[in-house]
Amino acid sequence: MTTDPTHPFSQTRPPWSPAVRLEDTARLLARLGFDGPNALRGRIDRLAQPPAQGALLGALPYLLLLLGDAASPDRALVNFERFAERVPDQEAFYIALTDDPRQIETLVTLFAGSQYLTEILLRNPAYFERLATRNGIGHIKMPDDFRAEAGAAVQQAANGALD
Repeated sequence: MTTDPTHPFSQTRPPWSPAVRLEDTARLLARLGFDGPNALRGRIDRLAQPPAQGALLGALPYLLLLLGDAASPDRALVNFERFAERVPDQEAFYIALTDDPRQIETLVTLFAGSQYLTEILLRNPAYFERLATRNGIGHIKMPDDFRAEAGAAVQQAANGALD
């Protein structure tokens, strides 16, 4: 975290630290465009259980900046909190987000823009790994790829019919 007092992340302690005043966090959240910064302070406090709070601290600056640019930062944060509660290993999750902030961007965009897709991801948190890897997303299949997949599907159907 920076020590520049004009920088939005000039705090040197995590928001859940008793040494960080509620007013300071509320002011920061208001500057980032949140509607109810006092209530949202509690949401940030609940984003991680104590073992994962250190890992969250690395991802938090990215998260807050991206939430501030989101179409609906409050809704995105609520959904982000709901998702973080369902992740089996919060510490590994926040470390991965810190290592690749594009994953945070993906989540914030999804959580702010589509409640339907958000609910699917909340029911199936393991799907996030598919979004995070981005290997198969946007891959243009060649005609041979379609033929191979179709042949495999026909073979699997034929084997299933014979059983």
